[in-house]
Amino acid sequence: MPLNPQQMQMLQQLYEEGVRAGQIHTPGSAPASGAPGPQASLNTPNRYSQWAAATEIANIDLSRPVPRLPNGPTLGLTLNDRVLSFSNLVVNVGTTLTMGFETTTIAYAVTAGVFTTAALGTAVQASGTNLNNMFRVQFERTNAYRFQTAPVLGGSVLGTAQQPRWLTGPCWEFVNASVLAVTVTPLVADIQVDVCMWTLEVVGPGNAAGV
Repeated sequence: MPLNPQQMQMLQQLYEEGVRAGQIHTPGSAPASGAPGPQASLNTPNRYSQWAAATEIANIDLSRPVPRLPNGPTLGLTLNDRVLSFSNLVVNVGTTLTMGFETTTIAYAVTAGVFTTAALGTAVQASGTNLNNMFRVQFERTNAYRFQTAPVLGGSVLGTAQQPRWLTGPCWEFVNASVLAVTVTPLVADIQVDVCMWTLEVVGPGNAAGV
């Protein structure tokens, strides 16, 4: 509904009073000293506001491993299978083994295999069953950072050699002298669990002798 002349005059008076009081700034004018008046902001809320304003936001490809690798004329890479073998396990009792890293290491996949120790190491057979669900597992750095917030069924975070669990995005990175603790808790008796991490390890003049 259009405003009548009386309403238009009232709005004009309110506008002029706001300008004189410094509460409204006309285009091109600056607020009066000591009376900045309300400031409007067109910035939308930033869900990353806990970081510096200059932080750049980038998309990360989570469909495949995308490791960050150093590059240089004296550096090289080696592929290694880092294995932890859990035996003599007690049902519902966790066993922890550690894996040390002497050089910068990128883990890009993790797998596991299960064997029965009651039948001379023959593979456990369970039709339609994910064998990795016969135990719980948790990966934790020695600085108390946990890759899983709680122990979980192995089948939910571990793959197999045929279908590995790819550590997509930037992968898991371990710097010199890092240590990873892996805890396995069996849910059935008489099994051995082998956990294998597929890794890329950086080699250079300082550690090339071990290649």
